[in-house]
Amino acid sequence: MFILGCTPEQAPITPIDIGSPAPPIVHANYIQGSRSTLDDATIDKVHIIEFWATWCPPCKESAPILSALQQKYPDQLRIIGITDELESTVIPYLATSGESISYTIALDPDGQIQEAYIKGIGEEGIPWAFLIDTQGKLVWVGHPMSSELPFEIEKLLASKS
Repeated sequence: MFILGCTPEQAPITPIDIGSPAPPIVHANYIQGSRSTLDDATIDKVHIIEFWATWCPPCKESAPILSALQQKYPDQLRIIGITDELESTVIPYLATSGESISYTIALDPDGQIQEAYIKGIGEEGIPWAFLIDTQGKLVWVGHPMSSELPFEIEKLLASKS
């Protein structure tokens, strides 16, 4: 007799691409900075949503670059770093990171936000950065250390003026 195991059915991943509405940030636990949902009709700032982890060497390298961008555009840009790690791991890490992470940090306890973004674009792994305009649309996706990111931010902010 052969018995098949049962697993709960997962909701299908909604594909996203440039021009798609950014998936909302729900059920996030903000541990640094202020809350954002990205589901408002008008978003007050351009956003970068970055997925990272404390154990990820490229994530550690990209944090000072993202902090510098946040400091360069404090009134126009909002960066949110999202990790699916436990608060007991992230809080001590942030305490020792000093100024290298000076942007909003949120926890994604069930991994649903990360899944909506990263699997939505058909990728896996971290770090990934998603640039979102003030209409809530995805305008760029890539590695947070990409030389394209600052250029894309400048282009987006110039089009707002």
